Amino acid sequence: MPKPTVSIDNMNKHLTAAEKLARQNAEQELKRAVVKLRKPDYVKDDELADVFWKKTIKLMKDVTLLDDLDSDMLAAYCMISARWQRLASESSMVLFGDKLMRLEAAERNRLSYAEKLGLTPSGRVRLAKKRAEEKRVDPNAHLFGD
Repeated sequence: MPKPTVSIDNMNKHLTAAEKLARQNAEQELKRAVVKLRKPDYVKDDELADVFWKKTIKLMKDVTLLDDLDSDMLAAYCMISARWQRLASESSMVLFGDKLMRLEAAERNRLSYAEKLGLTPSGRVRLAKKRAEEKRVDPNAHLFGD
């Protein structure tokens, strides 16, 4: 299992000044001013998924990780969460066999989407690290031809 990613403030790794600056800038860029996510019709039609959409958007109000392109992934997360909620409500009865396997699969899918969307602490830091690494410029790049 890979080592969890940590934010620059909690890092013990020795980075050069340029690496630190790139990482700090990337983490700051995750805080954009305005994002307008469009809720797909299939989320609007599912009352429970709509509740998850509204709750997630409200909780992420000050966390600006998502882009307009992430609407479909957020919708999938909400649909999975709704499905998980429905299966979990059945857990008051004894779950066995197929229902238990479906509940566990829904939980895994939900956590996977949450991680990819940056809805978990490690997911947010991972996204910031990825942005910092993408912007790293090779100082010797001009010496080599294409």
